[in-house]
Amino acid sequence: MRRKLQLITVLAMAAVMLLIWPVCLIRRETAFEAGARSAVDLAVVDAGNTVRQEFTARERYLYGISIVLSAKDLDSAEGYVIVELEDSSHRIVHSWKVMIEEFFTCSGRYYDLPYGKWMKKGAAYAVNVYAVDSSPICRYTATPEDYLPENKGFYYNGNELEGQLAVRYNWGMPLNSKNVLCIWAFVIMIGGTLLEVIHASFKAPKGEEKEKQ
Repeated sequence: MRRKLQLITVLAMAAVMLLIWPVCLIRRETAFEAGARSAVDLAVVDAGNTVRQEFTARERYLYGISIVLSAKDLDSAEGYVIVELEDSSHRIVHSWKVMIEEFFTCSGRYYDLPYGKWMKKGAAYAVNVYAVDSSPICRYTATPEDYLPENKGFYYNGNELEGQLAVRYNWGMPLNSKNVLCIWAFVIMIGGTLLEVIHASFKAPKGEEKEKQ
């Protein structure tokens, strides 16, 4: 029984260590922004005016995206914004519906849209933005220094434009070697402690050992 428990503990330690690396199940959230310093107003987005930003997945896990819409000049807070995440086969894999009144509170700043799912690294995706019963203003950057390498074509109503959507991608980046080694050391320490506890639990008391002798 003792050896079986020890074997299970060792296998569990190895599995956890493999999930940390090379599987990279644990990741650190890192944001990459386009137009963080140079975003300017582009045009109105509504039911008939759609903005599209194509991009390739930098990593295999996406915590979420953030966009910038200016709602400060709207007469009312009615209506809502639809943001769609589209894959390479033009299938909408996720969509967010945000009431326009929420953009009033952060007009001109990034609004976070959580996702938290795995993606295919290097595959093509797109972000589509339009509004219903409202006309907020989309923001973009035309400053090459503020471009993101993963962003590709940028379109307004199907027409390709020079520039990129003011967007932030929150990617799950793999842990660096120092982080991996620290977590591995912690796992080994916990596992070693469990092995000692198992060994001590099945060890016969000294009195019983003498009687056997």
